[in-house]
Amino acid sequence: MARCESATALAFARRGQVMEEGRWTFELPRPYSLAITVQLLRRTPNNLVNRWEAGKYIRGVRTPHGNCLVTVRQCGSIEASCAEVTIYAPSMSEPVHDGVAAMLRRVLGVDVEVAELSTRFDVEPGLQSIAQHLRGMRPPRFPDLFETIASVVPFQQLSLESGAALLNRLVQTFGEPVEHNALHAWVFPSAASVAGATLADVLSCGFSTAKADVLKNLAMMITHGELTEGRLAELPTAALLRTLDDLPGVGPWTAAVIALRGFGRLDAFPQGDAGIRRYLGQVFGRAEPLSDDEERGLVERLGPARGLLYFYVLGWRLAQRGLIGEIVP
Repeated sequence: MARCESATALAFARRGQVMEEGRWTFELPRPYSLAITVQLLRRTPNNLVNRWEAGKYIRGVRTPHGNCLVTVRQCGSIEASCAEVTIYAPSMSEPVHDGVAAMLRRVLGVDVEVAELSTRFDVEPGLQSIAQHLRGMRPPRFPDLFETIASVVPFQQLSLESGAALLNRLVQTFGEPVEHNALHAWVFPSAASVAGATLADVLSCGFSTAKADVLKNLAMMITHGELTEGRLAELPTAALLRTLDDLPGVGPWTAAVIALRGFGRLDAFPQGDAGIRRYLGQVFGRAEPLSDDEERGLVERLGPARGLLYFYVLGWRLAQRGLIGEIVP
């Protein structure tokens, strides 16, 4: 097992007059694959906020003391490893460390137990080999409510590539770049930055009027405290899905993806997604996509593990594009 020091064992070193450096390590669950988990978090290779470079996860993070840059590297094997974290921040402190550490555990799915849920895929031909290939994957989550919403709405009724292009323009318009030496990333826009923008500013990112309205209105609800992650997190999944579905511009598909990728509800699944049905058809060796009844039956059989199906299908698609090693069902 790679040596893992306490997550509170900080070592600070000043970087000139601008940045301070902090380092710590924490143990990863077994099995765990940082590479696969980060690719599922990113969805596309051009993600500006969640970057993957030279075996490291790189992300810009907003803190009370200013924007910082964080890198994470897995040390050891999938079966026994720890995460080596390096942070470059204008000012290092215990609150900054604790906030970043908690964010990383959430985003990288470190505390999500999937072993028991994964066994439900053992009896599904085609899916079993994908689950085995993606062994070590932990379901990633977006770090806060607004980033979750803003990372899902652009993809409504669009391909991954088109949705990612809209998201990147939103980040470049309302986010902030952060860099240190040769490292760079973008800090995701705050809800306040979008809430305070004009509709024309949001439209300039390429959004339709409907999507621009949704993003701006939900950003305002979050900024004014009308919509909070804490209150939503207290709801059981069925009630959470209903509450999200009732929000302006949020239908069943968007509600399910928000519940899954923002709240970690693995008993939620975005049924009716044409892309998922098409890729499931390929997984099962068919030229045609799954029908409504076939998808519904599969989701019902998977029960509380149905959310893992979303990540397995996404992993399959990323493998087809060479972002994860080849998967042969």
